[in-house]
This record gives sequence, structure tokens and C-alpha cells, in this order.
Amino acid sequence: MRDRRMFVGTVVCSLAGVRFETYAQQATKIYRVAFLINGSVGADYDEVQQRLLEFGYVAGKNIVFERRFANDHPERLPQLAAELVALKPDVIYVIGTRGTLAVKQATATIPIVMLGVADPVGSGFVESLAHPGGNITGWSSHELDLGPKHLELLHAVAAAASRIAVLMVEKPLQTAALKTMEGLASQLHLTLLPTRVRSPDEFDRAFASMKGEGAQALIVFADPVLANHPETIAKLAAGAKLPSISTYRDYAEGGGLMSYGPDLHEGPKGAAAYIDKILRGSRPGDLPVQRATKFSFVINLKVAKRLGLTIAQPLLARADELLQ
Repeated sequence: MRDRRMFVGTVVCSLAGVRFETYAQQATKIYRVAFLINGSVGADYDEVQQRLLEFGYVAGKNIVFERRFANDHPERLPQLAAELVALKPDVIYVIGTRGTLAVKQATATIPIVMLGVADPVGSGFVESLAHPGGNITGWSSHELDLGPKHLELLHAVAAAASRIAVLMVEKPLQTAALKTMEGLASQLHLTLLPTRVRSPDEFDRAFASMKGEGAQALIVFADPVLANHPETIAKLAAGAKLPSISTYRDYAEGGGLMSYGPDLHEGPKGAAAYIDKILRGSRPGDLPVQRATKFSFVINLKVAKRLGLTIAQPLLARADELLQ
């Protein structure tokens, strides 16, 4: 009888040990989240990581971040994507169309959360915004919608400027965005001067070209190559005495005249929430692709004064922030 009790006790303890070991393994699961970014270390990466930590993850304890930065050399993205896929992460977070394409070509199974892609359906990343259907979801940009708004605001501030330079990157989506402005430019009797670059090394050449074409104002398109260098572009615009507008707030903060675009925090916040959902078991194909709902209009009054511009009160009233 005593032996039987000892046997039962041993089995119960063994089972309890198995359950405890299984629980411990589950409790200490370490998630691996990979980051692929065309630019260098920046606010988007920092904020997504910080948001994930706010969800309760602890770096080095139950989550590990792997990151690769192309440093504005998009030709490196496929190689970097392959490196990240080889690490078998639980989720890959990627910024921009080129980066998303590189990751998509590297894996059809690892969940991907994208940010800043203008046309996810047209690019073949998802079946539809409402029902992505594959291993990709995330946040889509308003790159194709902002050009006319930028042109309208710039014309309201610098009505005498009839030749408008457009600083853009050589890629099809930016060409499509340029076309969205042509109708309004024609109505306002404005001439658009597209100035294309491939990397920051060509910024000086681009501004020399604008000057040679008689540019009187400037629109800076949204693209990682441009967005990662707001102060450099703003300084060049100031040197050329060009009233200018770009998408992101840090352009106005960095010395540009104006910015109008999506709230910088909404996308990374949403991307982090999607990463968390996927780590908890959601399938990316079931998570609708989101678009920004909050926009910010910022005017740098010091720059306006330096350029000799008087901004009408109704436009000042429309601004979300006036930088003194």
C-alpha cells in the first residue's frame, strides 16, 4: 500500500513538474521583432519600440529587437531583408514601399507590419485595405493625396510665385503624386518644375537646378530619402530664398516655412498596436490596413518674416501650430 502511495505521489509530482515547466516556458517566451528601415535610426523606429514596451514587453526578457538600416541606400534593402528573415523573427516592421517590397520578396509567411506605403493594393502587397488576405498589414500613407493640398497652401502664402519646384525621388509613385497636382496647377496658372533626386548626395545639384529654372517656391514630397533630412533641405530652401512646404512637422521645425501632413505619432502608435496583436495570435491578413486620420498644419513665422512674407489672418487661424 505504501509503495502504491509513493508511486501515485511520484506521478502527481511529475505531472505537476511538467505543467510547471510548460507554464515557465510559455511565461518566458521571447518574441523577436525585426525592423527594416531605408534611412538611419530615427523617430519612427524609436517610437514603435517604446510603444511596444508600454504594452508590457521587456527588452531582453520577453522581446528582442533586431534592426537593419539601409542608410538611404535602397539597393541594400533586399540583402538586409534576407538577413532579417534568416533570423526567423515573429514579426517584421518595415517603413516605405521599397522596404515592404524587399521583405515581401524575402518571405511569404512571416507577418509583416508596414508603415508609409502610399498604394498597398496597387503595389501588390494586400488584396484590399479592408481584407489584406496575406502576411502583410499596417498603415498606408497619404502620399498620393497631399500634393494638391500643399500646392493650395503654398499659393495662399506666396501668391506671386508662379514657378513651383517639386523636390521628389525617382520612383513611379512620386510621378503619380506629381500628376495629382497638375489640374490644380493649371487652374492657378502655375508651372510645376519637377526636380528628381536619388539620394541626399544630389540635394545640392537639385537646388542648383531649381535656381537655373527660375523656381520661386518649393514643395518637398514625402519619401524616406527626403523625410530623413528635413533640416538639410530647409537650409537649402532658405539659401535659395524659396517659400516651401513639406509633409512632416520636423520640416517646419527645422527651418522650412510650412508643413502639412499626417500626425507623426499616429502611424507608429498604430503599427505597434498591430505588432502586439500579431504577437498575441492575430493574423495580419485579418487586420485591415489603416490610414491616418489626424493631420497637422504648421507655419514657421520666423521663416516667413525672413522671406518677407505676410501671412493672412484666415490662414494663420487654420494652422494647428505657429512656430515663433
